[in-house]
Amino acid sequence: NELTILCQTDKQKAINIYNFVRDEIKFGYCAKFYDMKASEVLDSKIGYSITKTTLLIALLRAVKIPCKQIFVDIKTELMNGFAIPGEYMDHSYCEVLLYDRWIKLDGYIVDSELYSRVGEQLSQQNVLLGYGIHIKGGIVWDGENDCFVQYVNDNTIPQLSMNNWGTYKDVRDFYNEVTTAHNRYDMFWPLNYIVAMSIYLPNRRIESARKG
Repeated sequence: NELTILCQTDKQKAINIYNFVRDEIKFGYCAKFYDMKASEVLDSKIGYSITKTTLLIALLRAVKIPCKQIFVDIKTELMNGFAIPGEYMDHSYCEVLLYDRWIKLDGYIVDSELYSRVGEQLSQQNVLLGYGIHIKGGIVWDGENDCFVQYVNDNTIPQLSMNNWGTYKDVRDFYNEVTTAHNRYDMFWPLNYIVAMSIYLPNRRIESARKG
């Protein structure tokens, strides 16, 4: 594994993998939406919470670091500026086992370039949520503490999340079992075409925000 070949500790391996997923996989949406294998996310070089977590989990497991994928929902207000419909959307984050404890992460979801651009805008506007970030979150992980950029569930935003569905083996397992999920769709139904069309505007706005 080129990302970890020079690492001496699991902590450094985890940080290197985290940074890779954060910045080499740009924040955005693919036509297959959540239904992507880790290898497909890697090839596409674009992803959002669920697909970037899928890749992070696979890379951590490849170097024998225990981890798990947690599924919750989160207010779409987080995505103000990117034209995401509805009140809540499905969200996924990673828990990684280091120092005999589970560390919670989603700071890898938003790439550094986008974060630096929109974080400054939100601060100037005195807005807590928007453009995929929670202003009280962050994306730099020290390998020891929780690091959230989206799921900052500290009560500064009332009812930021309404459901914590827990751990599932993978994304398909989650959508097959959780009937209350917000974003499920049948990959073999014509809705997959609608999804492919609906991501155009959000991706265009994300790229515009990234360029400033």
